[in-house]
Amino acid sequence: MIDHRANVKRTLFSALFFLLLSFGNKLTAQDGQAIFKDNCASCHSVFKDLTGPALGGVTSRGPWTDRKKIYEWVHNPPKFMTTDPYTSGLKQKFGGVVMTSFDGLSTKEIDAVIDYVEKTAKAGQNTTTTPNGSNPANGQVMDEKDNSILYGVLTL
Repeated sequence: MIDHRANVKRTLFSALFFLLLSFGNKLTAQDGQAIFKDNCASCHSVFKDLTGPALGGVTSRGPWTDRKKIYEWVHNPPKFMTTDPYTSGLKQKFGGVVMTSFDGLSTKEIDAVIDYVEKTAKAGQNTTTTPNGSNPANGQVMDEKDNSILYGVLTL
């Protein structure tokens, strides 16, 4: 008689393993924060303009209400800019600076960054506390770490 228990155990283990891998492959806003810090923070902030515009509320401005246009922009800003007057205006506003292309970012990674930015912007609007945790109304000094000059020098 053939014992099928070993085959059944192996099949169930394999199915469980692939199921767990599929759940672990989801990007979250926390991952978006890491991606933002690695790729975006040298030029952008959620709350204020730096080398590039503040990203808080980005999905309610210009062509960015459509996620597909965000993907196109992130993957190839110079190409997108040729067909969109809003982004041409951003180029003029920020002294002719054009965003670097990030064609290596997947749509899931871009979604994670946008989710992080929107979540952070919304949390910042609902409180009187600044993004770094200080409360200017209570006389605390704001300790913002603005590394834009450092990043600019390093980019040169």
